[in-house]
Amino acid sequence: MPALDPTLYRNGNDQLMESGGMHLKATKLMIIDDESDITSVMKLGLERRGMQVTAFNDPLKALEELKQANYDLIITDISMPNMNGFELYREIRKNDGGTPIVFMTAFDIYQNEFEKMFPDVHPSALLRKPIGIAELAARIDEILDGSRRVR
Repeated sequence: MPALDPTLYRNGNDQLMESGGMHLKATKLMIIDDESDITSVMKLGLERRGMQVTAFNDPLKALEELKQANYDLIITDISMPNMNGFELYREIRKNDGGTPIVFMTAFDIYQNEFEKMFPDVHPSALLRKPIGIAELAARIDEILDGSRRVR
């Protein structure tokens, strides 16, 4: 098991616990990026922070998984072969209207155009690569905190 924050541990039921005994719900994430080195680094870094991460390098395989499992948050690259992140978003939304989806890109995105195309996606759900694990974890917490208040 990867090293976790020393104030956290897993109990016998694989629940994340704080040293004082408080339960922390492990965040269940899906990351989709065609670059395996990016998904590997993100997966490892976020798992070390106590999150459950499933990573895919093929958006079509990710769609198949989403038919069988629920996630707290989906993070997808925009530029991928077979299906880009925007197409993936539209496919996910056909069956799941509630899971927050975050876009990642190494390219410049014009915020106004993005907001016109995806008015229901908050601007904070657009991440620039490269992004450090600490910043990524903070953005995930920010997005999930906001979506939990809305629900």
